[in-house]
Amino acid sequence: MTSRLPAFSDIRRLPPMFLRIILIVIFFFLPAAFGTASSEPPRNLTILGGDAASNLQWKLLWDQAKKDAASRRFSEAAAKYKQLLAIKPDIEAARFEYAGLLHLLGRDEEAVMILERLTAVSPDNLEYYLPLAAGLERLGHFAKAEVCYEKAYQLDLPGKHTSKILPGLVNCLEKQGKIEKMLPFLQQLVSRNPEDASSLQQLAHYLYTSGRKEQAARRYLELFNRFKPGGEVLLEMEKVLDGYPRELAGIRAEYLREHPDHARMRRELGNFYLEDEQFVEALAQYEILEQQGGAIEPETLLQLGDLCLGMLSRPDKALHYYDNYLSYKGNNQQIREKMKVARTALAGGFAAIAQKEGGESLWQDLHYLAHDRKPIFLLIAENLAGRGDNQISLELLETAYRHEPDEQNLLLICGRLAKMGRHEKSLQLLESARPETRKSKDYLKILLTVLGRIKDGERVFRIAGEHLESGIRSPELAAIVFTNYLKLKEFEKAEEFFGLLGSDGVWRDVGLENYAAFIDYLQQKGDFKRADRLADELLQVFARDAEKKSVLKGLKSKILWQKGHIFLAEQAYRSQIIQDPELLGPYLNIIDFLLKNGRLAEADRWFEVVASSAEAAPYQQLMIEREIAAGNYRPALALTRKLLNAHDTAKFRMILAEIYFLQGSHGKCVQEISSILKKEPHNIDAIVIADYLINRKFADYEKLAGNLPFKQAAGLAAVFDVYSRLGLHQVLIEKFEQEAAKTDSPYLLFQAARSYEKLSRYDEAARLYQKLQTIYADEPFWQKKIIEMDFRVGRFEQVLVKINNFWEKNQKDKEFYFDLSILEARTLWAMDHWQAGLAKYEGMLILPAAKRFMEQFRRQIPPDDFKEYLELEPELLVRNAGRKELAAANLFYADYRRQELVAKELSARKAIADRDYFYAEMQLEEILREPNINTNEVQMLDLADIYNRLGKHGQEAELYAHLGQNLQKTEPITGRMKKIRKQFRPSTDLLYRHFSADGRAGRKNIVMNGLGLHGRLPSFIGHVFELDYNYQLYSDHLDGEELDVYQMSAQYTVNFLDDYLIQAGLGSINRGAGQNTLLYNLKLEGQLDSYLRAYAGLSQQMVSDSLNAVNGNLSKRDYEAGFTVDSIPRIVIGGYGKYRQFSDDNSQQLVDLYTSYNYFGEKTHLRLKYSFDAVRSQTEADEEEKLPYWAPGSYWHHKVSFYADFLLSGNRSFGGAPGHISLEYGIGYEDNISLTHSGQVNIFLEMTDDILLKGNLSVFDSENLNSHEGFLSLVYRW
Repeated sequence: MTSRLPAFSDIRRLPPMFLRIILIVIFFFLPAAFGTASSEPPRNLTILGGDAASNLQWKLLWDQAKKDAASRRFSEAAAKYKQLLAIKPDIEAARFEYAGLLHLLGRDEEAVMILERLTAVSPDNLEYYLPLAAGLERLGHFAKAEVCYEKAYQLDLPGKHTSKILPGLVNCLEKQGKIEKMLPFLQQLVSRNPEDASSLQQLAHYLYTSGRKEQAARRYLELFNRFKPGGEVLLEMEKVLDGYPRELAGIRAEYLREHPDHARMRRELGNFYLEDEQFVEALAQYEILEQQGGAIEPETLLQLGDLCLGMLSRPDKALHYYDNYLSYKGNNQQIREKMKVARTALAGGFAAIAQKEGGESLWQDLHYLAHDRKPIFLLIAENLAGRGDNQISLELLETAYRHEPDEQNLLLICGRLAKMGRHEKSLQLLESARPETRKSKDYLKILLTVLGRIKDGERVFRIAGEHLESGIRSPELAAIVFTNYLKLKEFEKAEEFFGLLGSDGVWRDVGLENYAAFIDYLQQKGDFKRADRLADELLQVFARDAEKKSVLKGLKSKILWQKGHIFLAEQAYRSQIIQDPELLGPYLNIIDFLLKNGRLAEADRWFEVVASSAEAAPYQQLMIEREIAAGNYRPALALTRKLLNAHDTAKFRMILAEIYFLQGSHGKCVQEISSILKKEPHNIDAIVIADYLINRKFADYEKLAGNLPFKQAAGLAAVFDVYSRLGLHQVLIEKFEQEAAKTDSPYLLFQAARSYEKLSRYDEAARLYQKLQTIYADEPFWQKKIIEMDFRVGRFEQVLVKINNFWEKNQKDKEFYFDLSILEARTLWAMDHWQAGLAKYEGMLILPAAKRFMEQFRRQIPPDDFKEYLELEPELLVRNAGRKELAAANLFYADYRRQELVAKELSARKAIADRDYFYAEMQLEEILREPNINTNEVQMLDLADIYNRLGKHGQEAELYAHLGQNLQKTEPITGRMKKIRKQFRPSTDLLYRHFSADGRAGRKNIVMNGLGLHGRLPSFIGHVFELDYNYQLYSDHLDGEELDVYQMSAQYTVNFLDDYLIQAGLGSINRGAGQNTLLYNLKLEGQLDSYLRAYAGLSQQMVSDSLNAVNGNLSKRDYEAGFTVDSIPRIVIGGYGKYRQFSDDNSQQLVDLYTSYNYFGEKTHLRLKYSFDAVRSQTEADEEEKLPYWAPGSYWHHKVSFYADFLLSGNRSFGGAPGHISLEYGIGYEDNISLTHSGQVNIFLEMTDDILLKGNLSVFDSENLNSHEGFLSLVYRW
């Protein structure tokens, strides 16, 4: 046993004499043996013979020995007992007493010998075995003592002497190492003596050493809870109680009260408190440990730092522990960031003190808080700056510099000054730095940052060059130069530094907005693969930031869009919404895409979906772009001013200036530009616009030139960027041809090529695309663009050859399969290879996307909803957010939309081949109505042909106005454009008109002959002004009376919104003698949908049924509405309704309905028509005969007519016949069952390029009416 309770050792240290007395009392029951005089002999007393005198002697001697022993005269008593036993050797009681005295005298061996003889004589006497066992134990005869104790244990059946037997027995067994045999006796001892702390500790110890850990732990816990032992016992308990952490913590705490310097014990106690989340107690233990010089494990230091920084809100302690952690582990960026947070927290708390007491007082206070006070001090300064207290912040920085005047502090002051906008002061201090400081990375970093903020491109360029030459190529500095060049739109210079950006950390510092600008630049220069690759890399960097991922996915979608994959791009945009329906960014991405593609109506639907974010600045900015795209500058200005009230930044002021520019309000634009440049003299966009305005020499721009503080010229990239955004493509091309015609810059070449394309200068665009193909040899996009340019200028044979070559070189590349396949089909059609073209179209529809989608999801989606899912309208996406079918349907979106376009084109082409021009017109108009989605000149030419054949020359001319100047490069198109331009040259008509009617019971009785001049002045396509002056001579068929009438009128016609027409006219008729009648007309006509066209009008004209009506100054006012429907191939249905009011208060209702079947041949147009018209008047039957005009109570008329129109020359493809003639004959019957016959002849001849001859003759014959009307006109085009 390694340790005993203190009582055992103390007993051994008592004086020998006193020890002997105690042993006698314990083992021989001296009070019983010697304390009471007895006249009776002891038990087992044996007297062997002798006389009376002899008996008296030994008795007296025995009594005297007892008295000596009671008086503690042990030696004298022992001598007397020896004498006694010599006389009477067989007295057992005397021998027993003598043995006790021998023990007290230290003569244990003699005592044992006597006791052994006694046990031999009386083997069942318990009293003999107890002292014998004790004596043997004292002599070290543990095995013999064990036997005696066991004999005594067996004889003590009532258990009266167990408390005397068990300690000795346990000790003997312990001494012999018989632990397993000892443990039951020791447990009995503890049970019988519960207050015996020594036995309890002994039992716990041997339970532990024998492997009974759980039992030992319970005994130790009992020992600790009842007796609170100390010293080594507690150390032993610590080993045993490792499974009882909470109890073990109490033991350690108890031990530390006696031994407070025990470092390991305190560290373990602190760890327990930390794990048990008793954080305050843990922190207290570790603080004591550190005060005593004890070490703390690094991971614990980190844990304590996090605890103090977070839950305990002790940033001062957190700094201390983080700092100690770094002393073990070295630099760690993550820990540095945590220390920054702690310092920031401290700084936030001390900011108020700084405001109140100033920097100097605070500097002294921080000395007692942190050994390194400067970082905290500087953070307080930064905190104050963030609150807008820039002056106090600067004071703190200067205080730090006074106390620790190093160059790093100087640079910090410079940076703070720059952030405060005090750029010149910052630059002044930077220039005062020592030469060696100027070579440091930190100096360059702050200098370039300052120059970047003021956008001083000239100095940035110079310093950046020095930076490269000096070999300082750190990623941090490269990031600053990179971002500065992006802000200055010096994209190619930015690209030089891009390769120096090495780590993810630097990438994050650059900022996503700068990378977005760089990726946009890469695609604007045509480096699509690199742009896409960089976007993918950034997606990995920002993998956990959903909003940044949304921006990057938007950029990847834009790459598809820039390459002409409109539907694929839209599919990608929609995919982002499906994946992240809660983010605003994806919705804004698709709105921006639709706006830039001119699809305003679709964009409006998406605006409605995110209307809850209408107050967000990005939403409002897109609303401004929407109004600009629609040409609604006033609403755009109102929205921009509202945005400026909330966010008055240079960015939004530039938007305001650009709106003024687009609106043509150059004076207001100048004011805004001047205001921007006064605050930001190096604002590149403002410099570009200012330079443009000055060079164009607008009024008062000399003041702008003289007052502007800008000191640098913008680079060509910045100029091209702004010119392209503002639609100044002609100006951009002029700049390109003057300054960069021989450039090898992909960015400038691509921007110029696009502008050439916008201006329909396709050959020049193709030349630049060929240069770009040389630069990016592995990018097939450029070859596709070259083929498109050949198509646009009509080099159809070359298009087919180049498409074939493209497929030979790019057999595995299916990226442009759709683009080139549909281009090939259009080319074949344009070359009049109709069957081959139709076959190509049909080949693109072999695997319908709609069918594939339906087969895959027929069980999940009702059949009626398939089309809705494929078209993926905004409402559907919002309504079904989260459904997996949406994502699956979106995978089919691009193919579905492409095939939908192919199907429409195929349908239109087949209709043309079948000469079903009405249906073809409807299909082509629907295709061309979708802006920027694969429209092409061949479709427009087809539609122009149809307009020509249907006699819609105004719409034909308007369509040609959109085709661009380059179409004139091919001879057939040149002839067509020449002819259409002739139709819209100013012209003068000299005409003769004749009209005669006789019948209707005399109420139609008139003859009119007239001469007139008609002038026609088209201001531009879609706008026509006409002026008429006529002399008319009226008479009748009865008495030959005549009446002279003079008529003058003017009319203006305008087409708007592509499908609508407004016509307004005003005139007067003079009959002489002051009789004048006001004439007017107003008409609105439009295409309401693909099949329905309608009009409504109001007019007032002279009543000319009879001479009396003309002479009586009668007039009629008509309210009219009509329609035509051509939804069935070749069949047109139409009609009108009219309400007429006469100036004599009479009124009529007129209705006309018709349907016709049309057939178009190569040079003919045949029509079979049925019509029904009816009239109902307010006139009573007896009053009808009195009226000077025809106004029947009721009338109806059925008629069937046949019409034939013949082209005199021309062909289908590039039509424009110089003449045509048409004939019409009709037969019908009226309400009195009277047959009617009608006929009409029209002729149109181009006698020369400038002179036309037009004529018309129409007749009507029935029992009730005979009439004929005609005119002949000679037209001169100016």
